[in-house]
Amino acid sequence: MTSKLHSPNNHYFLTEAQDLLKIIEQGVFNLRANRTPAQVHELMRAAHTLKGAAASVGLSAINNVAHVLEDIFRAFYNPQVEIDTEIEGLLFQGYECLRLLLTAQFDGSQVNEAQLLNRAADIIARLQTKLGDRFDRDAPIPTSAELGFDMVQSMFEIGVTQRLEELSQAIGSHAPN
Repeated sequence: MTSKLHSPNNHYFLTEAQDLLKIIEQGVFNLRANRTPAQVHELMRAAHTLKGAAASVGLSAINNVAHVLEDIFRAFYNPQVEIDTEIEGLLFQGYECLRLLLTAQFDGSQVNEAQLLNRAADIIARLQTKLGDRFDRDAPIPTSAELGFDMVQSMFEIGVTQRLEELSQAIGSHAPN
């Protein structure tokens, strides 16, 4: 796979993707030791945003891996789900698949997408088996009160504001002199 992101507009995807990847990495790193509903929500939001951004620029492999990670993160809202060393290791392996796919976009390197997607599918299947019936794609997301902040306000303050700023920059960089 070679980089598909040659247009200036896709620069914003790469910038955002790097930030989201850092959030996911730190979230996975801290999840076992210090899991809170807000932390799980941050992981889900980052994976969800990355999923949508990848879809918008036609990067289906990144979209697919981010989507499944988002579903896995949802299971961690359930306080009965224990994050043991095996689950933690599988989460890092899933993150690594996502990181390798994104790194190929960042630096234009070659990566075997099919192999990484198969590896990610195996990791996700193992996580789903380990989580059992606690893995539920339709499990409810905690309320704003349970999270300790207003989710809608947070989405608008962070997500929408960032998108508006990115659009403004894109328009400004392409405006005639």
